[in-house]
Amino acid sequence: GFRLGLESIGGRCVFANEIDPYAASIYRRNFEFDFAAASTSDEKKKKCPPLLEADILDVCAQNDIPSDTDILTAGFPCQPFSTRGEQRGLNDEK
Repeated sequence: GFRLGLESIGGRCVFANEIDPYAASIYRRNFEFDFAAASTSDEKKKKCPPLLEADILDVCAQNDIPSDTDILTAGFPCQPFSTRGEQRGLNDEK
């Protein structure tokens, strides 16, 4: 959601992270890009780099996130807030 919102106003994704393997597979299906098949460097710049599948607590801001990043967004896990879940909200262990 955050990525689509930012892209709709001209933003560009430079880093993506997900800990859950299933969620990561969905993200890859929707957003990963074959850089070798891109016809222009401009086309390559518009696409997000590969997803880093790891716990965000293990991510090193100095090494993993580009230094020229202007905005860093993050969100709660959806399950505690979804109408499909138990709706524990902030009381959920996630």
